Amino acid sequence: MAQNLFSRPLSEDEYDLWDEFVNNSPQGTIFSSILWLKMYGEPFKIFGCFKGQELVGGGAVFEDETAKNTKSLVYFTPYQGIIFRDNSFMKIPDKISFEKNITFSLIEELEKNYHEIFLYNHWNFIDVRPFYWHCYGRAGDEYIVTLRYTSLVDLNDISKTYEQFDDDTKYEIRKAEKNAIEIVRGNDSFDAFNKLHEATFNRQGIKRTDYEVKLIKRIYDALYSKRLCKLFFAKTKDGVNSAAAMIINDCKRAYYLFGASDPETRNNGATSLLLWSIFNELHKDGLKEIDLVGVNSPKRGRFKMGFGGLLVPYMLVERKLTEILNEKV
Repeated sequence: MAQNLFSRPLSEDEYDLWDEFVNNSPQGTIFSSILWLKMYGEPFKIFGCFKGQELVGGGAVFEDETAKNTKSLVYFTPYQGIIFRDNSFMKIPDKISFEKNITFSLIEELEKNYHEIFLYNHWNFIDVRPFYWHCYGRAGDEYIVTLRYTSLVDLNDISKTYEQFDDDTKYEIRKAEKNAIEIVRGNDSFDAFNKLHEATFNRQGIKRTDYEVKLIKRIYDALYSKRLCKLFFAKTKDGVNSAAAMIINDCKRAYYLFGASDPETRNNGATSLLLWSIFNELHKDGLKEIDLVGVNSPKRGRFKMGFGGLLVPYMLVERKLTEILNEKV
């Protein structure tokens, strides 16, 4: 591999090294941290790319029950792909070349371990050409790249944040204020949040699985104890929980991971006022931005984009090789 790069799985003794790397990486998020990976109670591996003794790139993946593939779907984990050290000190051509070669090295290592590979790359990972070039000219043996979008809301200047809201969003906020909606933190009120979350899905005709319910509780318990999770509620003047949100954060930003609303009172503007109030609280806490975590469905996309965030693409990269490799085994 060019530039003396080599990749390998990390050992448990290197988990502290990995967490520090995730914190410093422009692509690193809580979703690649050891805390998050262990929280699922499922098999995972972390692959590191080294230049000499220095960790310069890597990626964490969950394995399926066969341990021959990475999991195609990891619930509530929007990003889990390749990450790099901070290479902003490099000239742009050198940075692009270096990160391209890191990606090549990690692709080769992943293919040594797995038949099928799924990587949900962070929006700061933009160069997917190595996935195309690695299999260039080999029909039927290729990576598929799927484009998705999220929205990033800048919280540095909260007055400017509000100025970017569209008219419909501002109208909903004013409506909630006229309806005397009160916003409260309720970090010890998971049961109330869970009840509202269940009602939200029931309204859509969707039944949450036991696995999903238990996982949401596990996420709350693990992150709340580390002060990385906050619950917010929008209450009517009668004290009814009209809307709720679970916000998580790492050292870089916050994430709007879960939202819920009462089917009986959902048209009172409470959810819009709730998010606007959350933005203010996060700003006071020193967080510079919030990722609204996906604007890919029509209704959810329209609602979230009303808060004036930047539309940002991110890429799912997948390779399905089961039939090809089974013929070789």
